[in-house]
Amino acid sequence: MKKIIFILFLAFYCMGLGCSPAFYTYVTEGKEVYYGISGYKEGLVKLEKANADKFVIINPYFGKDNKNVYYQGGIIKDSDPATFRFLGGVSTLIGSTGYSKDKKNVYYLGNIITGADSASFTILDKVEGYGKDNKNVYFMGEKLDYADSVSFKTIGNDYTADKNAVYYKSEKLTGADPAGYTLNGHYLLSSGSVFYGKEKTGYDMNTFKVMEEFFDGNTCWNGYVYAMVKDKNGVYVRDEKIQGIDPETFKAVGAGLYEDKNYYYAGIEKLNINKKNSTLFTLESAGQIIVKDDSNVYSLGDKIENLKEKYGIDPKSFELYAVVVSLKIFKDKNNFYVNDWLYLKKTDIVPVKNSLVYIDNDMIILKSKNKIAVIDRFGTEYSEIKGVDVETYAFVKGNDYLDKIAEMEGYGTFIDKNNIYKRNPFDKHFTTVSKKISPQEYGNLKEYIIAGEAEEKRLESLKAK
Repeated sequence: MKKIIFILFLAFYCMGLGCSPAFYTYVTEGKEVYYGISGYKEGLVKLEKANADKFVIINPYFGKDNKNVYYQGGIIKDSDPATFRFLGGVSTLIGSTGYSKDKKNVYYLGNIITGADSASFTILDKVEGYGKDNKNVYFMGEKLDYADSVSFKTIGNDYTADKNAVYYKSEKLTGADPAGYTLNGHYLLSSGSVFYGKEKTGYDMNTFKVMEEFFDGNTCWNGYVYAMVKDKNGVYVRDEKIQGIDPETFKAVGAGLYEDKNYYYAGIEKLNINKKNSTLFTLESAGQIIVKDDSNVYSLGDKIENLKEKYGIDPKSFELYAVVVSLKIFKDKNNFYVNDWLYLKKTDIVPVKNSLVYIDNDMIILKSKNKIAVIDRFGTEYSEIKGVDVETYAFVKGNDYLDKIAEMEGYGTFIDKNNIYKRNPFDKHFTTVSKKISPQEYGNLKEYIIAGEAEEKRLESLKAK
């Protein structure tokens, strides 16, 4: 047993070093059953009484054979494997643990809960660690003497209630009405008051609203830290009123962007944007919003970026150019930009006359004086244009003759007035093929060049969004 304890200590120690826990579990090898860290053979502890032929792994904590039920490698005394049911109720980094029962007993982890009724016992959702039977309520396996089993329920975020009171982590909330309450994030509203944890706040209940909750993503549990809230009197972060915001019109726009009747805010940080002349663009694939006026361009999501400073974007000419497979392509007078599923990125394509070569629902092809960009669901690919006649450069789709020559059946072929080009799928460059185009052939192929329709298709893509 000491070896098992050491293994578990080592596993939790490894978890403390980061958010990739050492995965300990049951391992069967031939006629033997072991418990320990998977892949750490020297640390596996043999379960001497286990029957490997009948052994069933329930989860990393529990296992059973035809004679015994095991918790973390140890036998649960007086358990009945035939009727044993794992119930759960507590989450950990490597899976669920908590309550279980058989025809005789109720267990928390590997211990019998004395006096608990197996037939009526059930776990409660919304708040972890709670279970009840027809007589008592339990938290983490301990009986709660204050709770009424028949009426007891979990509310969420550590709030619970029965017919007598509302509770926060077993402490009674003085002034809260068990017959009427509302959970709003980590706040509970009842009897004209707003409670935060066990404390009654001074917020106005009738106008109170949780705007956003913030979690610590640097912890293994991604734990709740604080919230942005508002009522008729103001907007607050960590209970501190933020000056200058109009609470009545303050609302979320999305991706961390807020607005009131006067300004835009990244959270509570006022943006240097003229709201009257502003434009919002939503990048669905990246969960971001781009907001601009004639002086600035910002991108907001999991971080705030001033795109004017980052890329030298010209705000006045910055506009949405096209939409392809939920990707949004932007341009200003200097460059094209694409959100490439994550963040807005600057391409190497400088706008020129007739930059648009091709567009459909799946891809867009753009050109500048010496670059080609093919933008599709797989990202943006660039190639140098060597020896290409820029004025007649085009993309042809639906011509079997060209597809056969370029060996790009069904994909489409690139041409200019002199040559046929193909796109090498391995090095992602465009190369000429041996077949040259005569002036007569080029004239015959022009009907397949959809460049004349491309502008209409580009405008249609904008209307769809």
